[in-house]
Amino acid sequence: MTPGATAPDLMFLRPDGTAVRLSAVLDRDFLLLVFLRHLA
Repeated sequence: MTPGATAPDLMFLRPDGTAVRLSAVLDRDFLLLVFLRHLA
């Protein structure tokens, strides 16, 4: 991605296993995304 590009509408899994689109949570006042990568 380049700076200023629009993010794609990705699917994420909630802790209960249900899927949610990124656009479905962008209407709230804040959004915290945490990406973890295990480097073992």
